[in-house]
Amino acid sequence: MIPGYLRIHKEAVLVDAHCDTTLRLLDSNFNIVNRYSDGHFDIPRALEGGVDVVFFAIFVPDYEDPVRAYKEGLRQIEAIHLAVKRNSDKAGLAPSYDDITTLISQGRLAVMIAMENCNPIGENIDSIDVFYKSGVRVICPQRVKADYAFDIAYHQRWGKQGLSDFEKMLINEMNKRRIIVDISHLSKKAKWEVLEMSSFPVIASHIGCERFCKTIYRNLDDEMIRAVAQKGGVINVFFCPELLSQEFRNKYIEIIYKIRPQLKKIREIYDNEWGFLKELRKSLLKENISLPDVNIVIDHIEYIINLVGIDYVGIGSDFDGVIFPPIGLEDVSKLPILTRLFLERGYRKEDIAKILGGNMLRVIAESKI
Repeated sequence: MIPGYLRIHKEAVLVDAHCDTTLRLLDSNFNIVNRYSDGHFDIPRALEGGVDVVFFAIFVPDYEDPVRAYKEGLRQIEAIHLAVKRNSDKAGLAPSYDDITTLISQGRLAVMIAMENCNPIGENIDSIDVFYKSGVRVICPQRVKADYAFDIAYHQRWGKQGLSDFEKMLINEMNKRRIIVDISHLSKKAKWEVLEMSSFPVIASHIGCERFCKTIYRNLDDEMIRAVAQKGGVINVFFCPELLSQEFRNKYIEIIYKIRPQLKKIREIYDNEWGFLKELRKSLLKENISLPDVNIVIDHIEYIINLVGIDYVGIGSDFDGVIFPPIGLEDVSKLPILTRLFLERGYRKEDIAKILGGNMLRVIAESKI
């Protein structure tokens, strides 16, 4: 007999609200239909893990040239389209809620497209139509500078920076087109501005709670968690140990500071951020650093539930973007462990289904995508 936790897991619709495998799709040697021993996500492991819907994220670094950023965004979207087209028997693009339900009924992976920052849009509001027609249905509406060296002074400045006039106009255009607003990578001030402006529920596609791990602007404090819930949104907890565990974060930052010069050189070498992430993993593997286990993810989710209720939380793994997932969540095939742990903590089947994806499906439906 199938274990009870696995049966419940399969009955739920599992939505991963943020996955960075898009960066791997740019590698001509990577075929998402094959099972790999490295990385975190491919279709065989996703099916084994019970994933029904995945948001593939477009991540474009802070290029000085806006045309380059725009073209890079389109290049990544094209890679998603091509991967889905080549494996149409197993996956399909889902630009609408109806597409999601159809693909799930067919037993195929529903792929949605998200934009991790608005670097590809730059200051050209007309380009939002191009990205919308290409299937983008989630955008974090602020230009973001990638900072892998933990520049505290930069983070402090960034945290106080609100939305520009253009970014406020972008949010209005997103609401018109029913593009979901993601606050994950926004500055703290910008998060509050979005919550005031948006006509629809907002999401945090991949984030954690400040209660367990303090960051200058990234993780959400209790007041922000309550505000997202009051807006009807969903907070999707990621699998990023350096933003989940304070103990791990302290050690991680210590190591990062030691290798800052090497990181700068590595990033200059790799035009593709996936290459940079692979080299960063190698650097960190040389250090003696102990990972937290999967329970840290459950702790963050449970904290949100205790604060605002069961209807406002989900999962957004950040697979293939996170450096090392917690022990027990080494790749997407391991997701059923979440169901088992929720059952062990006394959660009902109906509530587990909400956490695994029901809450995100509600937001998608309410956004009228």
